[in-house]
Amino acid sequence: MGSSFRSRTYDTVTYGGYTDTWFVSGGVRSRIGHEKSSNTARGRQDTQSTDTAWPLYKSLERKDKSGSLHRILRGMDIGSGFYTTKVYVLGGAQDRTYHKEILPGVLWQDYDGLVLPVPVESLNVSPLGALSPSEMTDLLAAGTTAIARCIPTNPVSGLANFLGELKRDGFPKAPGKSLLSSLEQGHAIRKHGSEYLNYEFAMVPTYNDLKSFARTAMNYDKVLSQYERDSGKGIRRRYSFPSIVTTETATQSGVPHGSPSWFNSGTLTTTTVKTVDRWFSGEFTYYLNFGQQGKDKRALFAQEANKLLGTRLNVDLVWNLAPWSWAADWVTNVGDVFHNVSAFQADGLVMRYGYIMETTTIERNFTLDSYSLQTGVSGSLAPLTLRLVQQRKVRVPASPFGFGLTLSALSPRQIAIIAALGISRNTAGAK
Repeated sequence: MGSSFRSRTYDTVTYGGYTDTWFVSGGVRSRIGHEKSSNTARGRQDTQSTDTAWPLYKSLERKDKSGSLHRILRGMDIGSGFYTTKVYVLGGAQDRTYHKEILPGVLWQDYDGLVLPVPVESLNVSPLGALSPSEMTDLLAAGTTAIARCIPTNPVSGLANFLGELKRDGFPKAPGKSLLSSLEQGHAIRKHGSEYLNYEFAMVPTYNDLKSFARTAMNYDKVLSQYERDSGKGIRRRYSFPSIVTTETATQSGVPHGSPSWFNSGTLTTTTVKTVDRWFSGEFTYYLNFGQQGKDKRALFAQEANKLLGTRLNVDLVWNLAPWSWAADWVTNVGDVFHNVSAFQADGLVMRYGYIMETTTIERNFTLDSYSLQTGVSGSLAPLTLRLVQQRKVRVPASPFGFGLTLSALSPRQIAIIAALGISRNTAGAK
């Protein structure tokens, strides 16, 4: 395994224009100077990638439902982890014309060109660096959550969890019962909270579970037919998280203008908008037991029953039935970790490839106003604006059983599955 780092610098916007100097003598106007000014805001892009060794193709043998043997040639993913980050100025320089009297009626200058709200040298900001350890931890946690949402063997409904909660908590109380009782005793306000909790954490989940069971009963044949057809195939999934947007605004007075010989200082307002977009893309495969022996048929029945009703007793179920697990899941993704651990231990489930990706964009919008012109200068005093963009894109590959796992953390059975499918690779996610 190796890595490569590339960097390039490029121009994004040129600040400057033409300044003509004029002189009047004996009623004749003469141009005695013609100067071109130019100063460039530089953009920069850095990219670091990791070389990955993947077998391009792997020949597999699998039996279908009838017992016939098929040889399958499957293409394998050859992606790798990388990050790229860049910074650039995105428009905003205004084309303005200004007139400056040096000696009234005798000597003056005209300027025609681009004007920036801030000195151009302040725009050459470095790109964002690589993810910090805490940022990488957050990204891998998001990848774990995305996998939990995308797993193709996820049950359609949760019978085992429903029965476990029913045994532990009983049926929800009838709506309004505690409130009616409190009215009779004169403690109505005290019971409002328990009535709300009964609705949110008992009635609504129970209703949703019953609705899920009904939907499963109506569509079981369609669900199982698709489940059987997809066995042994590559199933691609994508999951996108909502954008995370934060905005900050800062105002500073007495800021020098980008052209201090023509303008006085003004008030600079900087609005910073940070947007983080994350998404997962991967391909899964699983195998149902289509053998003809009695034990094979029983195994297939258990697989399909779990797909329909979520009947397995595993660490995911134990976690969900813990009375405090909902609070932990509110602030962490521990539940997703247990869910994935349970899923990847059954049905021969693996990921042929999986990536969690993130794009971080920081836009700084500069607006300079409340500035004035130097003595003798005339021209527009409209606010000046400019936008500076920093952007970083990251892609992190997963091991066949999730993010943040190494071969040393996998069971012998999981390692055997990887070897059989030919999807071992030399990456940070599985080395």
